[in-house]
Amino acid sequence: MGIIHRDIKPHNIFRAQQSDGTQTWKVLDFGVSKLTASFATITQGCVVGTPQYMSPEQARGEAVDVRTDVYGIGAVLYRVLTGRPPMPGKGQAALFQAAHRRPKRPRQLAPEMSLHLEAVLALALAPKPANRFQSVEALRRAFDQALDDQLPEALLSRAKSVRWHTSSG
Repeated sequence: MGIIHRDIKPHNIFRAQQSDGTQTWKVLDFGVSKLTASFATITQGCVVGTPQYMSPEQARGEAVDVRTDVYGIGAVLYRVLTGRPPMPGKGQAALFQAAHRRPKRPRQLAPEMSLHLEAVLALALAPKPANRFQSVEALRRAFDQALDDQLPEALLSRAKSVRWHTSSG
């Protein structure tokens, strides 16, 4: 819809019940969002967002686009599937980690996770935006396929090139 949220995190995602009884997820709090067509914002050059769920380029104060939100959604999925955020810590330490480190391999934290789901996380959390899913819709489709262990071989292969943090700490 032409908006980059820039602060996708669990606290900004809510489940809502529709009048027909169906439930849907909604993203709230657009306080630090920006329009994709806009080059000038009041936060230009500033780092805004929550470091535990922030893309590397956002943490470094670089230009952001929709792939920053793809990373944020991937970070929330990582939290849901592993029980912890991709970048632990608070404040400047978490900001440094978001800018320069990789999350732990998800299956190290949740061994029961399928390789297909881990591959989706790898591509959503790729350190370079060009290596991520290029839209939230592409991420959604891949996630749905991964739930059924039906992720296309091309995506599984691409995911193998994404590296995770390797220390045991």
